[in-house]
Amino acid sequence: MANIWIFQANPNKSKIHDELNDPDCNVSDWNVRPYRSDIKKGDTALVWISDKTGKERGIHAIVEIISDLPELRPVPPNALWGKSKESNPKEWMVDYRYISKFKRPILESEIKQLGLSDLSIIKNHRGINFKVKTTEWEILSKEIERRGLEGFRDRVELDISSDIDESEEERFAREGKVTSYYGKRYERKLENRLSAIRIHGLRCSVCGFDFSQAYGARGQGFIEIHHIKPISTFEEEMEVNPKTDLVPVCANCHRMIHRDRDDVMSIEELKKILNLQKPMNG
Repeated sequence: MANIWIFQANPNKSKIHDELNDPDCNVSDWNVRPYRSDIKKGDTALVWISDKTGKERGIHAIVEIISDLPELRPVPPNALWGKSKESNPKEWMVDYRYISKFKRPILESEIKQLGLSDLSIIKNHRGINFKVKTTEWEILSKEIERRGLEGFRDRVELDISSDIDESEEERFAREGKVTSYYGKRYERKLENRLSAIRIHGLRCSVCGFDFSQAYGARGQGFIEIHHIKPISTFEEEMEVNPKTDLVPVCANCHRMIHRDRDDVMSIEELKKILNLQKPMNG
């Protein structure tokens, strides 16, 4: 299960502004102290800039953890942070990849207006790493979607477009011909996808395939999300529970589930085909 974190940067002790302003800076690292044993690959972190004036205090970016686990590393000699009193200081570090650098940050004052005055970093500004609760992330992710933040929304929309329902696929008699599509399109919600990944993780629920293990950085954070009840069967707009109604699946298993539109398979039925389900009497 993926976690959501807040990483707080002091602009006077880090080069966070250089990273945010550099369009070519896509990967960097972060020192972690609290929750060191809980932070892992695939987690999401919100980059928070501290500011005594409050003018820029808030969330400025979203990153994805790409380290398997935190690693104890030497602090660079020119670092403005770290245990400088030690002769050879070391810190626990994780690598991360930027998902989006916000053109306009979500300021602390705006976060309070969302009803999140109890967010851990707001209640106590001292610290480096803070954990975001499930209920808090649901509110924050909706605000991120509402703003349509560049980069984050684009990337997730590309992932959402892969969450196909077989009945929605377009079929062509000839390949390469430009056509217009007038069929139905079923709206999918960003926060549902993110919540499903946070709850269930990024491994295929059928075969266990992990895109990041197979494809490295290109596969980081990717998985298709399957609606247990195909949304094409919804007679009207319905509430979807990410915990019970959505499951992560790889592209192969997703296509097999939907291959026969009149006989959409369940996760357990497909597991049986792959001989991954334990015998009922075993």
